[in-house]
Amino acid sequence: MQRTDPPSGTGRPRASSVSAILLAGGRGSRLGGVEKSLLRSDGQPQIQRWLQALEGRGIGTVVVGPASLRGEIGAAVPLVQEQPAYSGPAAGVVSGADELRRSGLAPGPDDDLADPADLPGWTLLLAVDLTEPTALLDWLLHQLPPVPQAPDADPGPESVAVLPCDATGRRQYLSAAVPTGWLLRRVEQLTPAQVENRPLRWLLQGLQEAALLRQPVVPDGLCADVDTLADAHRLGIRLPDQSGCPDQPDCETLEPVNEGAEMTAESTDPHEPIELWVKELAHHLEVDGIEIDIDAVLALAGQAAHTVVRPAAPVTTYLIGYVAGLAEATGQADFQTASRAASRVAAELLERRSGAVG
Repeated sequence: MQRTDPPSGTGRPRASSVSAILLAGGRGSRLGGVEKSLLRSDGQPQIQRWLQALEGRGIGTVVVGPASLRGEIGAAVPLVQEQPAYSGPAAGVVSGADELRRSGLAPGPDDDLADPADLPGWTLLLAVDLTEPTALLDWLLHQLPPVPQAPDADPGPESVAVLPCDATGRRQYLSAAVPTGWLLRRVEQLTPAQVENRPLRWLLQGLQEAALLRQPVVPDGLCADVDTLADAHRLGIRLPDQSGCPDQPDCETLEPVNEGAEMTAESTDPHEPIELWVKELAHHLEVDGIEIDIDAVLALAGQAAHTVVRPAAPVTTYLIGYVAGLAEATGQADFQTASRAASRVAAELLERRSGAVG
């Protein structure tokens, strides 16, 4: 992808000082397994809309997603998958940052700027299911200060980071701009095991101490994303197999979905209201993207309710979550490993109690 500097505007950095990591993976489980990159708007897949907007602003981009996206993005755009696959947004950003260097979009170990701390500019952290790429990019770029032109100029602007919030005060970690040098130095300190299934909030720890953190409020609609069929319908997004439908306002390709917790006669998936609630709660707790095995949680809760008493169900699952969080906070184990281990202990104890009662 050829990188050219667009016309400079007031308060905008030079395009050559900005790169991007575009997260385009994920299982799309709440969309029936549909790849979010292939969701369509204005007659185009989301991945193409994003790459056109980024290329049009001269921003070199690494796409993080499955190899199947190569046909959609072309041969010139760097493509990498987080390791292990589908291991969360923090792992995706780490893999993307490594690819920035491998692809030459950021200096590597043999370059003059081998120390990441010496590297100027910013890296945008973006998600492919954000539905307004052009408007969001223009707004985000205008939050950044211009890069100093003179070699001996004050490097202060390089220490600025932009971590927007929505109107409710929730941080938008995948509409952010972080200093490239800080990001590369941060990922160099991490192993794949450390970042697996971690949220971006964890990865960006320490950013506030290392940079002047700006937290502007995103204008309405610019941080809208698609996690469910309800989101797609509300935002006018079409599924890949509905691309033949004309892009007209009156062309209804998705049935309206009630995002409330109440089940309707048409809703046959008992997980749907739970998944919607988990998504909403995780967003408010700033742990977007966390993977919850709802089947396992419900099975254990049911086992506790039947073996002990019904109120034991929420207490059991709460205690397991507390233990897993404590294990992660103290460095004993990552959350998923600790959660599985604590769940096994609880299940075995409940089985013994059930056998004793029987």
